Amino acid sequence: MVFLRSAFGRYALVAAIVAAPCTARVHSAQPSLENDVKAAFLYNFTKYVEWPSPSPHDEPFRLCVLADAAFSAALDRTILDESVDGRRLVRGVPR
Repeated sequence: MVFLRSAFGRYALVAAIVAAPCTARVHSAQPSLENDVKAAFLYNFTKYVEWPSPSPHDEPFRLCVLADAAFSAALDRTILDESVDGRRLVRGVPR
């Protein structure tokens, strides 16, 4: 490794090693933002649709999703303490 013989090469190598974990954190933050936007879209979608009311108002409104754990957690955070037409929002799991 010829580039390690110079001081600049050693500093460049140390800088690359130190910066590598920083770029990993930036990439891992992106899916969380994507999941939060998708969850907000689903929540907002419920406000613009006129839903039939075949059940009493004390029964929760279920948003059933088949998704990974990260998206399910984002949806749980988004719909926490929210309601649609007086019905509490909860995440359901399809059977």
